[in-house]
Amino acid sequence: MSSDDRCAEALDRIRHGLAADRLAHAYLVVGPPRGVAREFVEQAIALLFCEGRTQPCGQCRNCELVRAHNHPDVVWVEPQSKLRTISIDA
Repeated sequence: MSSDDRCAEALDRIRHGLAADRLAHAYLVVGPPRGVAREFVEQAIALLFCEGRTQPCGQCRNCELVRAHNHPDVVWVEPQSKLRTISIDA
């Protein structure tokens, strides 16, 4: 199974959880801070805030804010150095 297939499956699970009003309180995504993991997280968060008919639409204001990492209800936590660690303060 390719990483794209796994991402699509995980996104579908989040979509079904949202539709059933049964989302988990947290999701841990493990992967490189750039690339597939980041794209998946952006899509999953956009799915939660999207105001479009097809979610995530990628075009509404909330989708744009998520993509730009400027949504007021989202805190982005990721490694800030080559050490690949996240400080306790973050």
